[in-house]
Amino acid sequence: MKGLKKTGMMMVCLLLMTSCASIKKKQNVSRDGSSFENAINVNRISECYSYISNACVDCQIKEQLLVFNDKRPYNLFKLKKNNGEVISYYFDISKIY
Repeated sequence: MKGLKKTGMMMVCLLLMTSCASIKKKQNVSRDGSSFENAINVNRISECYSYISNACVDCQIKEQLLVFNDKRPYNLFKLKKNNGEVISYYFDISKIY
């Protein structure tokens, strides 16, 4: 009976350790705004503009779109660099929309 309890406790500990490890991996996602998965979380729309002005100093905003992915709202900005390259930034606006 004691052996069974010990085995059960070890299984519970192993399950807890592996579940925590998978959570940690998700938290290490780079929030660079390059995709829906890497969208930058904001609490105000002004934070989008602030981020863009720091990340792409000489860029012009060409489009600002409200888009949804998995029923979650995002602000998508399409910017044009001085060299003509078009880049996009995704912002998660679910806290304010």
